[in-house]
Amino acid sequence: MIPQVILEPDLPIVDPHHHIMIMPPNPAGPEHMREGACYMLPEVLADCRAGHRVVATVLVGGMGFARQQGPEPLRVAGDTEVANGVAAQCASGRMGAGCLVGAGLVGHADLTTGAALGETLAAHIAAGGGRFRGIRHMTVWSDDPALAPPGRMAPADLAFHPGFRSGFAQLAPLGLSFDAWCYFTQLDGIIDLARSFPETTLIMNHCGGPLGSFSWAPRREEARLAWQRITRDLAACPNVYMKLGGLGMWTTGLPSAGARPPATAQQIAQEQRPYLEHLIDCFGVRRCMFESNFPVERHVGDYATIWNAFKIVTQTWSAEEKAWLYARTAMTAYRLHEDILADTGSAA
Repeated sequence: MIPQVILEPDLPIVDPHHHIMIMPPNPAGPEHMREGACYMLPEVLADCRAGHRVVATVLVGGMGFARQQGPEPLRVAGDTEVANGVAAQCASGRMGAGCLVGAGLVGHADLTTGAALGETLAAHIAAGGGRFRGIRHMTVWSDDPALAPPGRMAPADLAFHPGFRSGFAQLAPLGLSFDAWCYFTQLDGIIDLARSFPETTLIMNHCGGPLGSFSWAPRREEARLAWQRITRDLAACPNVYMKLGGLGMWTTGLPSAGARPPATAQQIAQEQRPYLEHLIDCFGVRRCMFESNFPVERHVGDYATIWNAFKIVTQTWSAEEKAWLYARTAMTAYRLHEDILADTGSAA
């Protein structure tokens, strides 16, 4: 295979969304989950050093490394302990220079757990070593079982649930943001959350969840237009940031998702451009950030290809616009230290 040319290799990137995981193969599971994955620090660093200038990342956790023992509300903080250990290895400089993996950390907490939530949040903050930035409690739901995410679906109206909102209200006083992940059909709940809690920073994952596969495949254009309308409404909430990525997931129905042989950066850019440009037009460059969503996005292309595709979409944009889209918006949303870009010479 001929190595691809890395576009704009000196452009600093802060990747605001990737995971670490050890997932064994599951031949009986859904097609997109059968291969399994081992994506730990060596694999992350190999990707970050594949040609693009990735100077830092935000590591989004879940429950993959939750403790097996101890009080139930505190077990999920084990995931943050592991993530912080990964980050500390990079911060030590012993893993080589070039990328601060896990400069910011996001963890899972069940916002509906009432009084126990305070213990969980405190445990995450303590385990994060000063790097913990926010919570992601996924509210993904669909009436199509084929669109079930890993784990289980949330209740259809979770974002409106009084218990969920009581937990959500605890984030801002602790300086924590909220990473939202759902399909576009549920964005009315996210919009209402943003309006009801204007002091809470809300970071929308994966382009707001456009759909185009399974039961949505015959209605892909209808779905795209509906997604455009509701993401425009979401952009009217000034406390909401948007992550530009996730379009390579099987739920979008885009041809490049899972294509064999893998799609080129040019094909990926062509398919994703209408979605990405719409969101940048709605939110502006200072509230949009490109994300890799790795290793989930490996089904559409390798790490270098994904970032090349984004750079094709923005090739005519100004240096200042690119500085925000590829690094500064992520740094602002996740309160990352300015020293990350101190020696990059990037536009302010």
